[in-house]
Amino acid sequence: MRMRRSSFGYCLWAVLAMFAAMSCAGSGRSGADGDTGGNGSDGPLGCSLDTFAPNYLRATDPSTGERNSVHWWDHFPLRVYFRSNPTIQGQSLVDVSLAGFNVWSSVSGITMAVQVSSPDNADVVVTFENLSAPPSNSDFLGSTSWTYNPSTLETVEAEITLRTWNGITAGQVANGFRSTAQHEFGHAIFLAGHSPYEADSMYPFGNVNTYTSLTTRDENSLLTTYCGSFQDRSSTLRAGDKLATRRIDCPVR
Repeated sequence: MRMRRSSFGYCLWAVLAMFAAMSCAGSGRSGADGDTGGNGSDGPLGCSLDTFAPNYLRATDPSTGERNSVHWWDHFPLRVYFRSNPTIQGQSLVDVSLAGFNVWSSVSGITMAVQVSSPDNADVVVTFENLSAPPSNSDFLGSTSWTYNPSTLETVEAEITLRTWNGITAGQVANGFRSTAQHEFGHAIFLAGHSPYEADSMYPFGNVNTYTSLTTRDENSLLTTYCGSFQDRSSTLRAGDKLATRRIDCPVR
């Protein structure tokens, strides 16, 4: 990756401390109430979590019972490296994934993801996994992990896993898989947690057959995280910062 620092049931959180002393504050959150970082009830970039409403940034993740939190990047588009480029039912999974990722561009007004040819200069690395049978309630459809600074919540890299299975239909690729890609990219760019509203793209339980469009709550949640601006920002990273990694596995409905 560009800044290499490391390599749907309930959503499972794995909080991993990394590097040197391998420690971080609590479970990787910061801020007075442990949900946002920055200035207490404000988001990490300084604006109120109610800047664009309605949103779900103050909500509780229905899959874990934990408060949602957010994280941010200092630039867009993110450079995305795909470890492979399988074609299923005549559809390139890379193309379908990028289409899902860039649905968020309708909110930001800029391209959010571009493909690169090497992991060395990538911000996000995507892995496709194929299951031998359709997923059951114990299987996850997608998984996202991100490495970030616990003090400022700035993200430095992310990894996404997207799953297919033997016998997946063309409609499931075009709709359910694309929706999963869209959802996982939402985790990569801003949301640690989930929406409690079933209509939202960031609701925790995925459907393999249907596509879920972004709702006003999805849009407002992203806009609020970035205070309405997706221009490049100054990085907060400093030499010696201890970074942490979080992961969410998102299951089939």
